[in-house]
Amino acid sequence: MRKIINTFKEEIASTWTLLNDTTNFLMVLPIFAHHERTLKHWRDQLTQFSRNEEIYRQVKREIINLRKHLRLEGYDLRMGSKDIKFLGFKSDDAVIYGYKRMVLLIIDTNVYYLTGQENHLNLQSFLAHRYKITNISNYLDLHNLWYRWNHYILEICG
Repeated sequence: MRKIINTFKEEIASTWTLLNDTTNFLMVLPIFAHHERTLKHWRDQLTQFSRNEEIYRQVKREIINLRKHLRLEGYDLRMGSKDIKFLGFKSDDAVIYGYKRMVLLIIDTNVYYLTGQENHLNLQSFLAHRYKITNISNYLDLHNLWYRWNHYILEICG
């Protein structure tokens, strides 16, 4: 089902949108250098032949094929149009600016989190209760964070 949905989304997306999302996705990966020349070629083709619909269709097919190949290799391209930025520290007035509270706990390879309107200490307590964690404040990887979505960017602050 996911394959059908991905195919449908890619077919209705504009060629430029697919190219930009794919580029953004690849830029943070070590395989970017391998694809950089191809991405530049596609961008040049779309710019140079901006009125040629056949070139647009051809480039779009090639981008979709690359995205299919990346999915087969295990990459999740849904995050291509999104980004995460880690900003400085915020105080309790962060709520005024649209930030929400989150408690994040990393134990071994597990990530636990809880968001809400309560203060961070209450959120820690709720998180500990939910996952039956004793002495939650003793964990080094316990983080009280602020977050908000700013268009397609997830902003995270301490």
